[in-house]
Amino acid sequence: MPHVPIDALPVLGHLPDVRARESADVSEETFQRILDAAGDLYAGFGVTRVTIAQVASRADVSKATVYRYVSSKRALLELYGIREVRALVERALHEVATAGIESLLDVCVEILAEIREHPVFAKVLADEPELVSASMTKPGFADAARVVIDMITPLVEAAGVPAPTRSAEAVLRLALTLLVVPPLTVESQDYAGDVKEFLRPLFAAGRDRVRSR
Repeated sequence: MPHVPIDALPVLGHLPDVRARESADVSEETFQRILDAAGDLYAGFGVTRVTIAQVASRADVSKATVYRYVSSKRALLELYGIREVRALVERALHEVATAGIESLLDVCVEILAEIREHPVFAKVLADEPELVSASMTKPGFADAARVVIDMITPLVEAAGVPAPTRSAEAVLRLALTLLVVPPLTVESQDYAGDVKEFLRPLFAAGRDRVRSR
C-alpha cells in the first residue's frame, strides 16, 4: 500500500468561507490565532453565546479583521471544527504505519474518544445538545461533511479498505451517531469494543464488494 502524504489532506485556506486568501494584508498566523480564541471561548461559554466581537477581543484583532477571514459566526464555528478534526486525522495518518483493518479500527476508536473528550464538543453536548442535531439540517452541512470525508479518505485508503471514499462517508455517518448517542446497553461499558463491532463489518463489506466484481 503506498504511503499517503499529509499533503493529500485538504487545507483550510481552500475552503470557501475563508477569506484570508483574498486579501494580501492577512496572515495564516492571525487566522490560527482567531480559531484558537474561538475555541477557548466555545469551551468556556458554549457556542451560541460567543460573538465575533468577543473572538476579536480574545485574539487581539478587530472585528473587521475577523470578517476578512470568515463570513459569519457559523462559518467560524465550522472552520474551527474542521481544523480540530484535521489535526486528529493528521496524527492518525502517522499512526497507521501498516495497512490493515484492525489498525484502522484502533485509530477510529482513538479519534472518536478524543472528539468526545474535546473541551468544546463536551461543552456543547452538556449545555447545548440541540445544536448538534440542528446543525445537520442546515444548508451548508453537506459541504462541511464533504470536507471531513476528504480528510478521512486517506486514512481508509492507507488501511487497504476498497472504495475508500464511500467507506469514509459511511464512517462519518456512523461516527456522528456514536458521538451523539453512545452505546445504549447498560451492561456493556466497552465503548472501544462497540465502535469496532459497528465498523468492522462495514470495512469487510467493502472488500467483499470488490471481490465480487
